[in-house]
Amino acid sequence: MNDKHKIILQSFLAKHVMSESQLRDIYANLFTDGGNFDNVISTINEHLHFLGFEIRKAVDESDGLMYYAIVNTKIDDAIKSATDLTPQELAYFKLILQAIVAEGEEGKITYHDCLLLKSKVETTSSNAISGSRADILLQDWIKCRWLSFVSSSSSSSSSKNSANKEKKMLTIGVRTMLELRSYIEDVFEELPKCNLCADPIIMKTIQGTHCSNHKCSYLMHIHCKNRWFQGKKTCKCPQ
Repeated sequence: MNDKHKIILQSFLAKHVMSESQLRDIYANLFTDGGNFDNVISTINEHLHFLGFEIRKAVDESDGLMYYAIVNTKIDDAIKSATDLTPQELAYFKLILQAIVAEGEEGKITYHDCLLLKSKVETTSSNAISGSRADILLQDWIKCRWLSFVSSSSSSSSSKNSANKEKKMLTIGVRTMLELRSYIEDVFEELPKCNLCADPIIMKTIQGTHCSNHKCSYLMHIHCKNRWFQGKKTCKCPQ
């Protein structure tokens, strides 16, 4: 691994999660003499594996874009390894994930409902999560892509008032799917999986689609389906 590979690693440390376009821009600026993008990622992973880390990629259901992140591959309690939170804040985050999955095929809840879930966390008077603290946590989780606004035009820095913000819908973010995938799959076994990418489908009614043949059980992310059929003359079922 040379200095160019190390610069890519440093970029991950600074940004945590990068879109594919961001990562490819960094790669293109570094490897101006050619090379292979996937080979560069594989080379970095070869050096990360013995430390229990690797670069992984996943598609964010909220915008359909591919993202990359360095994830921990060895720690059993994935949430504790991926976040720096108190036990009460961890419990709050888990409750939000549970509430999102409990919505079934919708796979999303309002920002306001997320705030209300703090009252269900078992706390004492000394470690209770205040309303302002819950709001700060949500903003941070959205900024770091643990959670995502469903609308791609929404953002945590919106100029609209807080009342409008609280009506916006949140779903599980791409960083959660990247770093906590084992936890998601173990705890929420009922989540359907995309037959193309094998990732869980959180918002089935928005981002999931069945084969046009009603007798076929094939289920896909819409963005995976679009990538699969891109450039193909006929839309034949992958199965």
